[in-house]
Amino acid sequence: MERFPGGYAFAGGRVPAGGCCRGPQPSCGVLFPPPGWRLGRAAAFWAVLAFGGICLPTSPAQTVSFNYFAAPTLVANTGRSEELGEIILSADATCGTSADASCISSAGSIQVTYTNMVIDNTIASGIRVCEILAGVTICNAPGTYLDGTFSVFGSLQGGVVSFGIRAGANFAAGDQVIISGARARIDQTVLSASGNSTTALLTAAPLIAAAFSPTANLIARSADPLSIAVLANPLVPCVVSDPPAILEIRENYPTAFADYGDLGETTFPGVPANARPLFGATNSTRIHVALAGLPEGITVNWPASVPAVAGGAVLDLVSQTTNGSDAIYAFGTPDQAASDVLAEIFELRLTSANFVFSGHESILGQAAVRAQMHPPVTPETARPRYNHPLEPDAGLPLFQLRRCNTTTGTIQLFAVVDSIVWFGNLNFRLIGPTPFTGTQVPLVLEGMLAGDYTIEFDGGGPSGATFTGYVQPQTQTLGVGQIKNYTFKFVGPTVANLQLSATPAAVCPAADTAVGTFRLANPTGDLQIIPGGTRFTFTFNRPVVGPFTSTGLGGIVPTLTAVSMTFQIPGSISLPPGGALTFAGSRLNLAGMAHGQEVSVQLTTDPLSAIA
Repeated sequence: MERFPGGYAFAGGRVPAGGCCRGPQPSCGVLFPPPGWRLGRAAAFWAVLAFGGICLPTSPAQTVSFNYFAAPTLVANTGRSEELGEIILSADATCGTSADASCISSAGSIQVTYTNMVIDNTIASGIRVCEILAGVTICNAPGTYLDGTFSVFGSLQGGVVSFGIRAGANFAAGDQVIISGARARIDQTVLSASGNSTTALLTAAPLIAAAFSPTANLIARSADPLSIAVLANPLVPCVVSDPPAILEIRENYPTAFADYGDLGETTFPGVPANARPLFGATNSTRIHVALAGLPEGITVNWPASVPAVAGGAVLDLVSQTTNGSDAIYAFGTPDQAASDVLAEIFELRLTSANFVFSGHESILGQAAVRAQMHPPVTPETARPRYNHPLEPDAGLPLFQLRRCNTTTGTIQLFAVVDSIVWFGNLNFRLIGPTPFTGTQVPLVLEGMLAGDYTIEFDGGGPSGATFTGYVQPQTQTLGVGQIKNYTFKFVGPTVANLQLSATPAAVCPAADTAVGTFRLANPTGDLQIIPGGTRFTFTFNRPVVGPFTSTGLGGIVPTLTAVSMTFQIPGSISLPPGGALTFAGSRLNLAGMAHGQEVSVQLTTDPLSAIA
């Protein structure tokens, strides 16, 4: 085989003498026999060389091979301008050392495309492109590899960070190029829902300027930045020994909360150590706490400063409404970098010292709490970090409401009729140190000044019943911290104010047909009592075949006649407002009825006065 001076002939060039060429590679070309050689066995020999390759020493590569690593960040799914993860390009092991010239760069550019993202900042406002060659770091400026040209723009594929590279940079294995600090408009992407992710793609122009493995990597995942929980759900604490109401505010991932030197901070005023770069309208994390169901007569004074369960961060109270139904806290930390490795937890504890009471009406019900990262500033074009809603939607029960009486007492008012506790409209006057006029029972009056109180009945009460006096003495002495009961006493018979209604069914007439449902309901705001022993008769305009099934009567089965059903209740029945007795499944003989005719039912009672 003929050897040419300096190498062997091949398609696309020569293999240098002593060079290496493995298989059909772009840098190798294809070997062919020198001019004048005859084909034959030699042709087979050259085919072997072409497909099997020959091994000869190589010349220095003009492409730097990078291993692509990414450090994906967690970003707020409600974020408006969130920082994406860091991209690390590390020269491959084949680049050897800085002395062997195995990886020499070609001039060109590298583009990082953040898939479907809109980049919100620039090289001047937080994006960093750094080279680390031979242990020397240069960022956002001309270096050994970076030529000093940088651009940020949008494309159909997403936001792009592009930077120019020089020819002739000698890379050693492990030398790096790092791209970080790019911020994206999360609210315009799939990351606006928790649990989604996005990638960053690498390309080079021209293609031989750099090679990447892999070419795409995960760059960010989305998550809710904040969650709350209630660790205790007691009554409103009245004295020091009562358990506190505890609201837990949790940072759902370590970098969710940020301190940029909020003016509302009191514990750590000013910018913390290792602060994050400011961008646009990005501001310190503030947290809004909102109470629902807080009535007049109770004020919540939120804790002024709440330290984190672990770490040095705090929440400082910036402001609250007069009654404490809304409060704003500012996140503060002495060292942002130290905070960014912790998912911080804050416990807002409400003890008896956090409540103030006024008035004396009863306080009943439940206070629920929600929270959010502080709403965005205006205008929206400022693109602050968060656009977080109050959550959870329904709120969490934080404490049961009551009035704390530490220097006064409580008066409770009730009514009974034939030993049955009754509630509804009843007029009365309470004469004493804290006079009161009421219109309904039961009622709890808290915060009543100590002293003698006399009760006076002015009218109302159970329909048909007769007022006969008081269970307890009409005049009683209320002491500090005491509870006194006043109970109005009535005797029957009562008259139940009820409404008869029906839900008719469209049926096909037959000798045994189930008809619609009818019911006796309490449409008033009072408890209605049907006297024990009352006899009910339901009369139909068609013959009765089978009885109904009742709800609220304890399985009473009526007696049937030709066109009626009758039953008697052994004891009194109480129906609260909206309560009802339901009768369903009555079967009648509808044979011979024409289309469009109606079936009706009529109620009578014995005594007639039992139901109005």
